[in-house]
Amino acid sequence: MFFGGVQAVERLKIVLVDLLEIFCSQDGARSRIFVVPCDFMGTSVYRFETQTELCGELFWQHLSRLRRELRAIDDACPESDSFTYTAVASDELFSEIDQVIMQPRVDDRVDSVDTEIGQLHHLTRVRSLFLRP
Repeated sequence: MFFGGVQAVERLKIVLVDLLEIFCSQDGARSRIFVVPCDFMGTSVYRFETQTELCGELFWQHLSRLRRELRAIDDACPESDSFTYTAVASDELFSEIDQVIMQPRVDDRVDSVDTEIGQLHHLTRVRSLFLRP
């Protein structure tokens, strides 16, 4: 899902609360939620009025690598049998949404993920939450 505009963070909070309630109510279910700003690479995704797809090759390439690294962080959690893993790739966004997350936490940690495309490295600071149902 992509949110834009002046109410983007408020919409994100509403959807995130709903998703967490759904996911955390399912015993034995595992889920992953990645909250990543569309400009985390310094360039932003964009959409032409006549197209439905979002453009921004650099964004998509780094996001693909970021997701792979976040999956590895999720898989390495010792209690990974039943929880919701939520990764937030922005301190500013984390401070906004941390207020609305009410589920008990198994772990709360900070990681730095380095993605590389060609010669371009990008270090992303990620807050990881492991939430118990």
